[in-house]
Amino acid sequence: MSRSLVLSLAALLTAVLVAFGAHSASGQSTTETPETGETGTTPTLPGSPGTTAVTVKGSTVVRLDSILFETLTAAGAKVRAKKPAKATKTGAKFQVSAVQLGTDGVSYVLKHKGEMRISTRTRSLRITNPTASVGQTTGSGDFMATVRGKRLKLATLQIDIGALEQTGSGINADNVDLKMTARMATELNRVLGTTALLEGTTLGKATVRVLTE
Repeated sequence: MSRSLVLSLAALLTAVLVAFGAHSASGQSTTETPETGETGTTPTLPGSPGTTAVTVKGSTVVRLDSILFETLTAAGAKVRAKKPAKATKTGAKFQVSAVQLGTDGVSYVLKHKGEMRISTRTRSLRITNPTASVGQTTGSGDFMATVRGKRLKLATLQIDIGALEQTGSGINADNVDLKMTARMATELNRVLGTTALLEGTTLGKATVRVLTE
């Protein structure tokens, strides 16, 4: 049987957490069995709500929508990246730094390092250290980043959970849909000097590759 298994998002991320020593002695807690009164150790999974669960190697590539990219190019805007992110033909490749459980307890957050810059000669938009939250069962979530010193929700995202793939200790997610929030549309309109972009406009697609170290 192939090691490539199509699993639910929850199962995929659980597999990653376990691979990083979820059953290590440092993560155990003492419990008492009600029926017998005996005590024992129960492994505590890393990643309680809002805490960093696991450090990973991997990347998320954000590809701007072709029509949006053509619009930016026509306006004289250029897309650049700042390390550890790398510029691609139509966007940027961000380094995944960690996976953590969301504060709601039912979503996971992929944290990234790096910056994508969309700029003309007079205006710029810097998208720094983005995070992507994903619902365990829905595959929907938010794409956030630091813009001008504030953490902003820039896009909504949707992953096809049925198409998620686990290969060994890795997780692959292709063609993740990104739709602009009103704030992202406003920021890009500011750079372009227009009002044409609206909430819900396609921002692009993302590809996620996560591997255990």
